[in-house]
Amino acid sequence: MGIAWVRTVEPHEAEGEILRAYQEMTGEQEPSEIRKRIRKNFIAMSIRPHQMQALWELAHTVSFRNHDSTLPKSEHDMIDTVVSAANRCRY
Repeated sequence: MGIAWVRTVEPHEAEGEILRAYQEMTGEQEPSEIRKRIRKNFIAMSIRPHQMQALWELAHTVSFRNHDSTLPKSEHDMIDTVVSAANRCRY
């Protein structure tokens, strides 16, 4: 199977709507700080900033804002890590 090549916009290249999306998603203003907080799978969606933000919100709601959970954040992080490893996800 071949590799799909997708045009992306890195934080240091971002302007306008894409830069605002990165800033809102990460809470950071500077591209160097944004890059530290955003994974490549989100950058791969950068040409569709509304969809990128929606996925970011979903991922963070599921992972970090589950107020019904009694698990501490450290246990959530461990579960996220195990699931990612089981799925052979590098992120």
